[in-house]
Amino acid sequence: MDSSNIDWGRAFSLVFEDEKWLPKVLIGAVFTLLSGIIIGIPFLLGYSLALFRNILKEKKPILPEWDNLGELFNDGIKLFVMLLAYGVVVWIISFLIGFTMGRIKCLGTFIIFLWDIFAAFVLIGVRAYVWGKFSETQNMSSAFQFGEIIHLITENTGLIIIATLISIALWIIGYLGMIGLFIGIFLTMFYAFIGDTYVLAMICRQAGISHIEADESVLVID
Repeated sequence: MDSSNIDWGRAFSLVFEDEKWLPKVLIGAVFTLLSGIIIGIPFLLGYSLALFRNILKEKKPILPEWDNLGELFNDGIKLFVMLLAYGVVVWIISFLIGFTMGRIKCLGTFIIFLWDIFAAFVLIGVRAYVWGKFSETQNMSSAFQFGEIIHLITENTGLIIIATLISIALWIIGYLGMIGLFIGIFLTMFYAFIGDTYVLAMICRQAGISHIEADESVLVID
């Protein structure tokens, strides 16, 4: 599917479209820090879902407020369970490949590398599907329609490859925060988190996974 109409560069600049981006990012950095002890993960995932909806609706300001932590946690814990289910499957396959191929020196290392790239590609598609379906239905079972997920990935291979590369670039920037007194990583990781959510939203919009549309009340007509 053609992705030439997607502004991929916006994944890197989206955060700065919000006039109040700094306090929102600082709060996000705190929850990123708390993710080290699991507590922050549901809040971050819930925030990502709220941002996902805002992006599809073209809502302004684009970054959600941190004023409804209960709802963010509730949505986030459900997303966490769904992602955990998929993550366990990927981990088992990765373990088996690593255990088997680890005994074959150069070729084994290359096969493991290819699997890691393929897994990242598949997980981008899976996450886009989960975010798109759950944002509409609030039904966890809707995220496990494996036939539809396979169809999404096979019919939008080029789109997801580009999305995977953009996501990798964002997370590389995220880890660069380690350069700045280490604590900077929590700011840059949350920055990458925001851009990554934009990538998921673009897959959903382009592939027609979600039927959330732009709110006409916030569109500017020239």
